[in-house]
Amino acid sequence: GTYLIGEPATGPGIRPQPYSTNPAINTYTYESMNGLSIPHGVGSVWAQGAWEVYWALVDQHGFDPNLYNAAGGAGNQRAMLYINEGLKNTVCSPAFTDMRDGVMQAVTDNFSGADFCLVWDVFAAYGLGTDAVSGGSSSTTPTNGFDTPLQCQCQPSPIADAGPDQSVCPGDSVTVGTSARPDNTYLWAPGGETTAQISVSPTVDTTYTVTATTAACGSDNDDATVFVIDPSSIGLDDDFEGGLGSWTATGLWHLTPNS
Repeated sequence: GTYLIGEPATGPGIRPQPYSTNPAINTYTYESMNGLSIPHGVGSVWAQGAWEVYWALVDQHGFDPNLYNAAGGAGNQRAMLYINEGLKNTVCSPAFTDMRDGVMQAVTDNFSGADFCLVWDVFAAYGLGTDAVSGGSSSTTPTNGFDTPLQCQCQPSPIADAGPDQSVCPGDSVTVGTSARPDNTYLWAPGGETTAQISVSPTVDTTYTVTATTAACGSDNDDATVFVIDPSSIGLDDDFEGGLGSWTATGLWHLTPNS
């Protein structure tokens, strides 16, 4: 906001402190909103917390100059996704803790939750840990909290992710599970496979459970059910990807009544 008050671009601007990950330059924690103006002063406290999340993700995953690729895996792209999806997850008239929870839900929902503990660690260091107290959406006298969830207090934490439930036609196969995580070992039941992802071709509806284990932090479990489709319930099923097969190719494609 330097232009608003006739300052050069290098001026101090309208914020009480410049944004920086250097604690000697920006000393904010969650409690720092106490006594600051609304909206700019209080808003700058939230923005500093988001700034620290941003740089932690860039440090971990790098930077991609394609700023508009919301599905990209670089740190800056993840930060944009988490913050914007987090705001969509957040209730109206939120406290900072509500916004934090919205962001953490976005972190959980994307990239298989890979940045869950990374982002929690940043929020906690900023005073927005699990034990932070907001005082409500209109309060400017919160209490810092520096705790993280239990699963983030032991590293590396085991993270099991069987993926979503799926459906499959008889005789076909699907892949369950997600990409392997460092230092995690895996065990599936039924089957006994030891990879993070497995290919299965059940004949009846089957629930597959994966157990992820790390030497330091124990185990975590997750499951996914594969439902076997009754062919009589769907009629003809052909994806036209397997060549002509028994089809006779004549004439042109055209729409017909769905009967």
